[in-house]
Amino acid sequence: MTAGAGRTLDLTQPFFHNGGFNPDLPLPRIDITRSVISDGYSLEQLELCTHVGTHMDAPSHVLETGHPIDEFAVDRFHGPGVVVDLRDLGDEQAIDAELLASRARIEGQGSIVLLATGWGAFRARSARYVDGSPWLNEAGAQWLVEHGAAGVAIDHFSIAGRGPAEKVLPAHNVLLGAGVWIVEEALFPEALFDGSRWEVVALPWRIAGASGAPTRMIAIEQLAG
Repeated sequence: MTAGAGRTLDLTQPFFHNGGFNPDLPLPRIDITRSVISDGYSLEQLELCTHVGTHMDAPSHVLETGHPIDEFAVDRFHGPGVVVDLRDLGDEQAIDAELLASRARIEGQGSIVLLATGWGAFRARSARYVDGSPWLNEAGAQWLVEHGAAGVAIDHFSIAGRGPAEKVLPAHNVLLGAGVWIVEEALFPEALFDGSRWEVVALPWRIAGASGAPTRMIAIEQLAG
């Protein structure tokens, strides 16, 4: 039982003009089209792809018959957070089933697993951030499915890193094929690692027919009763 909520942490990276870090995708653009000084109100216009910044992948991202982002049941967008501290991993180290079994404490179905590699702190147009991140392999993804994850988030722009299809696609296929959503390019602040219990909420834009969408994700501290 819980007595209520405590702190709320923002797990969303800032979004800004030219703020894309995946070199394989177009950069987002933000134009100021109205300003308070000249028009009496401010207004910005966005141009972006659906998989830039903190965003959620839907099954249709990689599966021809997979459902789009707007067909996810909304009750799957929140659940108990499972923080997996992987900040000690080396560059390009695989996150496999054995590693997850030793570090992930999943309690029941519907958990939101946060794969905290530390790469969110390196977010930049650098070779290390782009190509050096730890990555979830197929066996690791299958372990998460078998242990009841409803969603999985990572602090890099790709849950399986960057590279050839045979590296990047298997984890996506396993998770999304099982209906487990993926949030990429999340932000995991230091307060997340203090041993508290968290309820995680991830809300993607409701874009009809889209393979993914920008997402606001938060963690709400659960206070024991």
